[in-house]
Parts: sequence; C-alpha cells; structure tokens
Amino acid sequence: MKGMPNGLNTTDKSYYELLELPSNCTKDEINKAYRKLAVKHHPDKNIGKPDFSPETFIRIKQARNTLIDDEKRKVYDQYGTLGIYIGEQVGYSRVATYFIFTNPIIQALIVCFGVLTGCFFGCFCCCFCCCFCFGKCKPARNMDDDDTVVTDEPQGEEDILNLEPKLISPLNIDSDKYERLN
Repeated sequence: MKGMPNGLNTTDKSYYELLELPSNCTKDEINKAYRKLAVKHHPDKNIGKPDFSPETFIRIKQARNTLIDDEKRKVYDQYGTLGIYIGEQVGYSRVATYFIFTNPIIQALIVCFGVLTGCFFGCFCCCFCCCFCFGKCKPARNMDDDDTVVTDEPQGEEDILNLEPKLISPLNIDSDKYERLN
C-alpha cells in the first residue's frame, strides 16, 4: 500500500501494552492509566534525562485517544493500527468496506464480473440509457409525435411587449395547436 507509514499492521495491540491494560478494560481504567503514565513520561517532568523520549508521551496520548472512543476502539481491536490509519483517511465506519474491497479475491471477482458482462453491462447500459437513444441504435423519429418546444424568446413584435413562454413548432409551422396557451 503506497504512501503508508511504516509499522502499521492489523495485528498490532501495542496500545493496550503501552497503557499496561487488558483488552477488556473500561474507559475509567484507560483514563486512570493514561494519567499515571502521562505524568511519568511528560516532557516537562523529564528535562535533561538521557533515556527520555518525547515520542513515548505522544504514543501514550494516541493510545488513550484511540481506546477512549468507542468507534476507534472497535476498529483498533479488529484491524489494529492499520485500521486506525485507514479510518482517518476514509472514515471509521467505512474501514470494513475498505478491507473487503482491497482483498485480492474480491478484486479478481470484480474484474471477472466486468469482463463477463461486457464492461458491466455495456458501460452501465450505454451511459445509463437503456433505450439506446443515440448513435446507430437510435430509433427512427416518428413525425406524428407532438414535438413542441417551449421558449422564452420573443417570436414577433407583439411578443416583445408580452414576454410569456410560447409553444412553437420545431419547424415553425403556423397551426392551431401551436398557438399561445392561455
């Protein structure tokens, strides 16, 4: 997967280990463990210590923010840190769908279906038009149909003063059925 940070995987349960908690812990236990570890690893408390790493404090904060949110925690428990990363990109409710469609078997089935149906039923039935109303498949035009056009453009001198829509024939034939509608 192009562009993803290193260290992401679906089996990572390091947030629980980092907070020293079991995977079935409550929100209160998460907050209590976070406060204890945040004080211990806070950058202001560890100035000048050689074994101090500010990244540890950041990871503790990420672990708490992930595990305290029910939706993020569900994604993390099922898909690990990779699921959290994907959730930030596409939304946490769509992570399962993302993993379904990135499965090589599902991708192969989609390609096979596309090939077998002729580009998914002819490019979705010729661009969503099931009656083939264009090109060589276009049906012959029946001249008996009432092909009228409604226009707002004035057609004569009297229409310039009275700008109401007028029905006109496509061939500009004067006929009783193409007169102004009142």
